[in-house]
Amino acid sequence: MLALVQAAASNGAVSPQDESRPWDVYVLAAVAGGDRRIAGGFVNPFDMTSTADGSNVLVAGVYDGTAGIWLIDVKTGAISSAALGKFFGISLSTDGTAIVAAEEGNAPNLIRRLPIS
Repeated sequence: MLALVQAAASNGAVSPQDESRPWDVYVLAAVAGGDRRIAGGFVNPFDMTSTADGSNVLVAGVYDGTAGIWLIDVKTGAISSAALGKFFGISLSTDGTAIVAAEEGNAPNLIRRLPIS
Protein backbone atom coordinates (compact mmCIF):
# COMPACT_ATOMS: atom_id res chain seq x y z
CA MET A 1 0.00 0.00 0.00
CA LEU A 2 1.15 3.48 -0.77
CA ALA A 3 -0.52 6.53 0.73
CA LEU A 4 -0.04 10.16 -0.18
CA VAL A 5 -1.27 13.56 0.79
CA GLN A 6 -2.42 16.10 -1.78
CA ALA A 7 -3.77 19.60 -1.57
CA ALA A 8 -7.07 19.30 -3.37
CA ALA A 9 -7.22 23.03 -4.11
CA SER A 10 -3.79 23.04 -5.73
CA ASN A 11 -4.15 19.67 -7.46
CA GLY A 12 -0.72 18.75 -6.14
CA ALA A 13 1.09 21.95 -7.18
CA VAL A 14 2.62 23.02 -3.88
CA SER A 15 3.18 26.71 -3.26
CA PRO A 16 3.52 28.82 -0.10
CA GLN A 17 -0.18 29.65 -0.30
CA ASP A 18 -1.04 25.93 0.02
CA GLU A 19 0.26 25.69 3.58
CA SER A 20 -3.09 26.79 5.01
CA ARG A 21 -5.27 24.81 2.58
CA PRO A 22 -6.70 21.44 3.61
CA TRP A 23 -4.89 18.37 2.27
CA ASP A 24 -6.42 14.95 1.52
CA VAL A 25 -4.98 11.49 2.19
CA TYR A 26 -5.23 8.90 -0.58
CA VAL A 27 -4.44 5.20 -0.76
CA LEU A 28 -2.93 4.17 -4.07
CA ALA A 29 -3.77 0.67 -5.23
CA ALA A 30 -1.60 -1.61 -7.31
CA VAL A 31 -4.41 -1.97 -9.87
CA ALA A 32 -5.82 0.78 -12.05
CA GLY A 33 -8.91 2.47 -10.68
CA GLY A 34 -8.32 1.30 -7.12
CA ASP A 35 -7.05 4.63 -5.77
CA ARG A 36 -9.30 6.24 -3.21
CA ARG A 37 -9.48 9.18 -0.84
CA ILE A 38 -9.63 8.00 2.77
CA ALA A 39 -9.57 11.29 4.70
CA GLY A 40 -9.27 15.03 4.31
CA GLY A 41 -8.88 18.29 6.14
CA PHE A 42 -5.19 18.14 7.07
CA VAL A 43 -3.26 21.41 7.14
CA ASN A 44 0.55 21.53 7.05
CA PRO A 45 1.10 17.77 6.81
CA PHE A 46 4.66 17.27 8.03
CA ASP A 47 5.06 13.52 7.56
CA MET A 48 3.17 10.25 7.18
CA THR A 49 3.63 6.49 7.39
CA SER A 50 1.44 3.40 7.42
CA THR A 51 1.21 0.32 9.59
CA ALA A 52 2.86 -2.85 8.29
CA ASP A 53 -0.51 -4.49 7.63
CA GLY A 54 -1.80 -1.41 5.77
CA SER A 55 -4.84 -1.02 8.01
CA ASN A 56 -3.90 2.46 9.25
CA VAL A 57 -2.11 5.57 8.01
CA LEU A 58 -0.47 7.99 10.45
CA VAL A 59 -0.21 11.67 9.50
CA ALA A 60 1.78 14.28 11.42
CA GLY A 61 0.13 17.64 10.85
CA VAL A 62 -2.76 19.88 11.80
CA TYR A 63 -6.28 18.46 11.78
CA ASP A 64 -9.36 20.35 12.98
CA GLY A 65 -7.10 23.16 14.21
CA THR A 66 -4.90 20.91 16.37
CA ALA A 67 -1.31 19.78 15.67
CA GLY A 68 -0.54 16.14 16.30
CA ILE A 69 -0.12 12.66 14.92
CA TRP A 70 -3.40 11.38 13.54
CA LEU A 71 -4.30 7.72 13.04
CA ILE A 72 -6.56 7.07 10.05
CA ASP A 73 -8.41 3.77 9.66
CA VAL A 74 -7.98 2.92 5.97
CA LYS A 75 -11.21 0.93 5.78
CA THR A 76 -13.55 3.42 7.47
CA GLY A 77 -11.69 6.74 7.19
CA ALA A 78 -12.12 7.29 10.95
CA ILE A 79 -9.52 9.71 12.33
CA SER A 80 -8.26 9.58 15.92
CA SER A 81 -5.51 11.36 17.78
CA ALA A 82 -2.36 9.34 18.48
CA ALA A 83 -0.44 12.27 20.04
CA LEU A 84 -0.77 16.05 20.29
CA GLY A 85 2.04 18.46 19.39
CA LYS A 86 4.18 19.33 16.35
CA PHE A 87 5.83 16.12 15.14
CA PHE A 88 7.88 15.11 12.12
CA GLY A 89 10.04 12.14 11.13
CA ILE A 90 7.39 9.66 12.22
CA SER A 91 7.94 5.91 11.98
CA LEU A 92 6.64 2.81 13.71
CA SER A 93 8.47 0.46 16.04
CA THR A 94 9.27 -2.93 14.51
CA ASP A 95 6.54 -4.61 16.56
CA GLY A 96 3.99 -1.94 15.55
CA THR A 97 3.06 -0.99 19.10
CA ALA A 98 4.65 2.46 19.21
CA ILE A 99 5.27 5.56 17.11
CA VAL A 100 8.76 7.04 17.12
CA ALA A 101 8.83 10.71 16.14
CA ALA A 102 10.70 13.96 16.57
CA GLU A 103 8.70 16.59 18.42
CA GLU A 104 9.34 20.22 17.54
CA GLY A 105 10.16 22.35 20.52
CA ASN A 106 13.00 24.10 22.19
CA ALA A 107 16.29 23.06 20.62
CA PRO A 108 17.21 20.33 20.36
CA ASN A 109 14.05 18.63 19.12
CA LEU A 110 12.99 15.67 21.24
CA ILE A 111 12.74 12.10 19.93
CA ARG A 112 9.69 10.51 21.51
CA ARG A 113 8.37 6.96 21.66
CA LEU A 114 4.57 7.07 21.85
CA PRO A 115 2.33 4.01 22.43
CA ILE A 116 -0.38 3.26 19.88
CA SER A 117 -3.66 2.66 21.63
